[in-house]
Amino acid sequence: MRMCTGYPTGVPLGGIGTGMIELLTNGKPGTIITNGNWAVPIIELEGCFFAIRIEEQNGKSYFRMLQTEDYSKFQGVSTVKYTGLYPVAKAEYFCVDIPIRLEVTAFSPLVPHDVEKSNYPGAVFIFKIQNMFDDKIKVNLYVSWEHVVGCGGFKDNELLCNRSGNYIIPVQDDKMMGLIFRTCEEAKQVYPNALGEYALLTLYNEKLKLSRYVWNTINEKEQLLEALSRNEPFGDMTIKGVEGEVHPSGTIGLEAEVDPLQRIEIPVCVSWYMPYHKVFDRNTIMSGNDVNKYAPHYKSQYSVTEDESNSEDIDYSHYYQNRLHSAYEIAGSLLENYHQLLDQTTELHRYLMSTDLPDWLVSKIINDSTPLTSNTVLTKNGTLATLEASRGMFGSLGTMDQRIIAHAAYQLFYPEINRTELQLFADLQAGDGHIPHFCGNVYENIGSSNVEYGDTLWPDLSCSFIFQCYRDLMMTGDKTFFNRMLPHIHRAYEWVKSADTDGDGIPEGGSTWDVEHHDGLFSYNGTLWLATLRIMERIASIENDEPMKQEAISLFNKAQKSIMENLWNGEYFSTSYNIATKARCDEVFVGQLAGEWIARLLGLESLLPVDLMKKAVENIYKFNGNKELYRMLPIKVTKEGKLVDRNYKEHAWPQYSMVFLDCLAIQLGMVDKGMEYIRYFNDAICEICRTPWTTTLWYDCRTGFPCWDSVDRYMNCTSAWFILNALTGFHADEIEKLILISPVMQKAESMIMPLITTKYWAKLNCSQKQGISNLVITFDRLFYNDIELRGLKLREKCECRKFALNGEEADFDIEYKKGYTKILFKNGHIQKIKKGDSIAIEYCRT
Repeated sequence: MRMCTGYPTGVPLGGIGTGMIELLTNGKPGTIITNGNWAVPIIELEGCFFAIRIEEQNGKSYFRMLQTEDYSKFQGVSTVKYTGLYPVAKAEYFCVDIPIRLEVTAFSPLVPHDVEKSNYPGAVFIFKIQNMFDDKIKVNLYVSWEHVVGCGGFKDNELLCNRSGNYIIPVQDDKMMGLIFRTCEEAKQVYPNALGEYALLTLYNEKLKLSRYVWNTINEKEQLLEALSRNEPFGDMTIKGVEGEVHPSGTIGLEAEVDPLQRIEIPVCVSWYMPYHKVFDRNTIMSGNDVNKYAPHYKSQYSVTEDESNSEDIDYSHYYQNRLHSAYEIAGSLLENYHQLLDQTTELHRYLMSTDLPDWLVSKIINDSTPLTSNTVLTKNGTLATLEASRGMFGSLGTMDQRIIAHAAYQLFYPEINRTELQLFADLQAGDGHIPHFCGNVYENIGSSNVEYGDTLWPDLSCSFIFQCYRDLMMTGDKTFFNRMLPHIHRAYEWVKSADTDGDGIPEGGSTWDVEHHDGLFSYNGTLWLATLRIMERIASIENDEPMKQEAISLFNKAQKSIMENLWNGEYFSTSYNIATKARCDEVFVGQLAGEWIARLLGLESLLPVDLMKKAVENIYKFNGNKELYRMLPIKVTKEGKLVDRNYKEHAWPQYSMVFLDCLAIQLGMVDKGMEYIRYFNDAICEICRTPWTTTLWYDCRTGFPCWDSVDRYMNCTSAWFILNALTGFHADEIEKLILISPVMQKAESMIMPLITTKYWAKLNCSQKQGISNLVITFDRLFYNDIELRGLKLREKCECRKFALNGEEADFDIEYKKGYTKILFKNGHIQKIKKGDSIAIEYCRT
């Protein structure tokens, strides 16, 4: 066993906030991150493997490790065909000299809008074996797991293990059979979060003959494999762990007779129950240099207050402990319901695949959702805390700046726990109103900004908070949560206003782009502030606060004027302008129009002249998107298209450029260009890095490889869901009971696209011909019973030629306002939506 120092590869298996394991692309199980060991994943465990033995009627036998590599004299399979669509992985094993069909499908449940079903600390491996011999055969399937209880503490990125006292016991009853992995209660000093138990179990089946093997991983693997290859007993069920001398592993063998062409299915569950999530002094796990690796301009202001000095006594525990109390119970629940859970888990996959989205895009969107498993903590009281990076970023939680795009999947599928993390930030709001950077550290404290790099005076943090709180209201219509957040929204807004220290109407300060900070007016903060003012104007209208509304409009006009006068250079919006020195930085920055993406996503009026924004986007692609120089778009280049002379000049942050540039390009009608560069990014991940389930923040723009020769699963990967919003122009508006819809199409005259929102899933059938657009929205899956609709909201001024409900034409009213057209049921009628209902519209832009 060793620490992970390279690229993790494979679909992560585990629930939200449970930790994870993987089925690797070489066919093996591996990568254990179940013991609070996010920073030091454990891979290449000698005790974790699958194997199979086949015996013919004449006594001839075959033995294969179910992996691509041989182990000593024991052969692996010829090839493995691996497919993964998170959280499901499938490995098909091929042996050229053995006529069998053999595969394993591994999954952990992830069921939208069902937190409990999405919170299992375990994975099911469904083995399917088909006999292609002419006669009956005897099959022995072996599944093995290494006992890693006690492994998980770390110091200076070195894994700490103490397996002394670990033991394995047999289990067999009328429900399940297999092994339980435990440790002595009177255990040694050990990292408490690594204490607990594992289970390796299958359903009881009288047609399966069970054998068990407990052995020392350090020196007995070859002897064990020799015994398995001969179908002979081996090992000692009574051995106990002694760190450095005896490291127990447990193997189960499942024997069945299989007739010619018969196909058998054997489910096996690996589950874990790790009851602690305790925190401790950061000085025991890291050095300050780790922070400066990621944020070179950061100067530590971290200090432990008297109130928080005893945080190491806190045990946050895990949400699953409210209903599950042992690894055995977890495995039982998974195995008894595995068919239903797999069907519910793959429903979203099937729904996206039933549309006209290209396969590569469906795979990207689904596989970029892996942070739901790899980056989440879900405490016993139901609070979500999101790791910024699964291994790096020294355990930082929440990361409000990244959350501006990272919240996508949580808002869509788990809005209740999404709100708990927003609530954490609201609770941590500073006295002056600013929102902190982090809401804790997974190793130190959950629900505190008094952690390293936890509190920074960046305007984008408060803007991000306001955006997400408002978006939750738009998508859910839940005024209860919004009203609870409203005082925090106003205080955050007042603080951002106060951050304008030079009087140009734009708040000054750092930002998420922390490899470099800019004095004065920074284009990212500038357009983000414009979007925030549009949101505040909208909130003021909802609250009937006319003075607030007029203030937001006035501040918007001032800020917009400043951006136009100081940043527009005739080709694009410059990176920054220092009002004190009158110096303008004309570097080409990929995030210069981030605020316009927000405005269009939410159906708000554009922030800047559309023709200028289109020109700016074209020039960003021209300079930053030069494929002769760059495999990913660099954060900034000179106006000649060369890398800027600064630290980390080679950095590309592709999730940000995908959302703030590519999705915006699609929204602006440049759909081919936006999709071209999203595909360009995806190809780099899948073909160069070959890590489709593992995407980080930091890449070298010149090569497409991750910086620092390592890779994290980064929290903002789930932003891929925003691609759907860009393509369809869709966003629910549960405040006004409207559907915002403005699809853009590539070359096809008609397309079916998914509309995925918090309260329902629908399909959009859209066609365009000779300037006439026809849209049909069919509601397929409703998650709430209170869905009501007043009509549709289309971008730009449109002429509505036909409006229909369930195939019958309906009378309608039209409203034109601020770049949008509302098509409303006549006389303010509100239509209750049921499953199967459809809305159709025929229109043209005028």
